[in-house]
Amino acid sequence: MAISSCFEGAQGTLLDIDHGTYPYVTSSNTTAGGVATGSGLGPRYVDYVLGILKAYSTRVGAGPFPTELFDETGEFLCKQGNEFGATTGRRRRTGWLDTVAVRRAVQLNSLSGFCLTKLDVLDGLKEVKLCVAYRMPDGREVTTTPLAAERLERCRADLRNHAGLV
Repeated sequence: MAISSCFEGAQGTLLDIDHGTYPYVTSSNTTAGGVATGSGLGPRYVDYVLGILKAYSTRVGAGPFPTELFDETGEFLCKQGNEFGATTGRRRRTGWLDTVAVRRAVQLNSLSGFCLTKLDVLDGLKEVKLCVAYRMPDGREVTTTPLAAERLERCRADLRNHAGLV
């Protein structure tokens, strides 16, 4: 008799102790690989990995955040998306969807598919932006997420504008 199991992770890929932007990481494995280490189930028994991501980016606490919004749009996303910690009530930092970080998460987790959540939070915005790359201070384009926090902190988001959902 075959047994089916479902494992649910917590926190984002870039907070992973081994693959995150150190030192701004958590103390555990937040990638799909953490299923094997946390459960004792061998990785060959994992046959589907579903990634869950928001239609915009968030971060709690310190650490590099290239798409962070410091304006009324950031406040709008926080309020509309109820971006406050469930335990602490601390406000989450908000920003545009970072497809560079998403590509890294897809790679690290070997995603079979993904679910885009909170798209409705963007309703009412006249313009929505997506980060498609990073720019270093010298103008060089970076299309992979630097894992060294000090390098990621120097990156600026290369944003593409799209019509909103007004």
